[in-house]
Amino acid sequence: MPTPYFWPLDEDPGELPDDPEIVVTAAASLAATSPPADAGVLYPLRRAAADYASSGGTALLNADLADMLGTRCDSGRAQGELPWRTDFGSLLPTARHKNNDAVLEELVRQWTVDAVAKWMPDLRIKGVRIERPASVTDLERVIAHVAWEVVSGGAPIAADVAQVPLTATTSG
Repeated sequence: MPTPYFWPLDEDPGELPDDPEIVVTAAASLAATSPPADAGVLYPLRRAAADYASSGGTALLNADLADMLGTRCDSGRAQGELPWRTDFGSLLPTARHKNNDAVLEELVRQWTVDAVAKWMPDLRIKGVRIERPASVTDLERVIAHVAWEVVSGGAPIAADVAQVPLTATTSG
């Protein structure tokens, strides 16, 4: 059996128990507290009762879609936001501080379709709509509503609308 390593490496935890009952009890305890396999942490990160908010199904897909679309990818003008994977994301963050008109809406639609086709190929985009602010004071709350569906075997199995902010949110 390989030697287990613990952090920090200079402390030896002593002998590990060879009792299979202890190992089975620990595995059952871990399985009882672990989220289901189709669950994940929601974006944006927010605290829940004991940990970060997590979910599965359409809520998780909405969070993944918003995370991917909200991450700036590498373009001819700007480096990608994630240093370890600069091509991940979309061009939607470059729509910030642009004129909110029909041209921008078509660009956002195309950037969304391209990014989803590359990073979330199981999703099919049904529509993209930009929520235009009612007044000049609401300009920091421009939101893209992305209608999507998951297709399996040619039939849609889930659908929802994700809300992706196109401008940085401010608090306070």
